[in-house]
Amino acid sequence: MGRRLSEEQLRGVLDCLSAGMNPMQVAGVTGVSKSLIYRLHHRLGGVYRPAGTSYSERYLDREQRYELARLREAGLSMRATAQRLGVHASTVSRELARNRNVQTGVFSPNAPNGWPGSGNGDPKSPGSAPIRCCARRSSGS
Repeated sequence: MGRRLSEEQLRGVLDCLSAGMNPMQVAGVTGVSKSLIYRLHHRLGGVYRPAGTSYSERYLDREQRYELARLREAGLSMRATAQRLGVHASTVSRELARNRNVQTGVFSPNAPNGWPGSGNGDPKSPGSAPIRCCARRSSGS
């Protein structure tokens, strides 16, 4: 297919993308082909984690979400699940609400939480806003 990037090149590309550069700019700065950067950009979903960044402990990581799905499938309560994961029950409740499938109501550990239109149940989410008619009624004549 194509050549593989060294760890140093990959880190440079990801650092540039994390800094807000678009793939064309990154290609010019790093010397890596734009097609390779676009493939990487699409494979990562356009989300980059800068080096040394850690996410808040308030949210579950991927492994914890998979464990949450297994425990809930096994029939454990939210409190029992939270105790096994070592988090508060409200954290489990929020994760279940944030990453549920709108049509089936089933928790999905791979859900794109917080994305507009992901159906995360948030009525203020831009993707869940109802479509309203803009036509005005005429005042009779």
